[in-house]
Amino acid sequence: VHANVMTETARAVGTIEMTKAAGWYWTWDDTCLVCDRPESISLDENRRYHNDTGPAIKYRDGYAGWYWHNLMIPRWIIEQPELITEKKIIAERNVEIRRVMVEKYGMERFVSENAKVIDHDERWGTLLHKVMAGDETVAVLKVTNRSPEPDGTYKHAFLSVAPTARTAHEANASTFDL
Repeated sequence: VHANVMTETARAVGTIEMTKAAGWYWTWDDTCLVCDRPESISLDENRRYHNDTGPAIKYRDGYAGWYWHNLMIPRWIIEQPELITEKKIIAERNVEIRRVMVEKYGMERFVSENAKVIDHDERWGTLLHKVMAGDETVAVLKVTNRSPEPDGTYKHAFLSVAPTARTAHEANASTFDL
């Protein structure tokens, strides 16, 4: 029994040493595939791949991956967000990537361009809808902060609301799950 334990321990030493020196590895009966460790990894607060200015994972050979909260996205969305347009957002077929594009572009800006006013109420705000092909309607309630800014202007906010809301009052209520 003692000799068997020594043999198994000797085999494990090689695996332990490889694990210290390399990244991911896969073994088969007669083949082993070993990957280099990443040069850099960037994570969000939930330990998901994320970097809003560059690649979230980068290897020494130049391979890299651009991620937004663990969603792999095209490099240009991260590194050239100025190229995002309403037309490109609408043309994007992947709903998750489209949502990242809207986030980077700005919901206020996106909804303000060619959205349909469904209802307006001085007290509750303006309900806007923007129909997205292959996705649900983007519904937003534009509200005005009643407290003036120091310069006398009033700030606006855009709240995501239930797409089933038909009036500004219903949309406002939906923000409270009513």
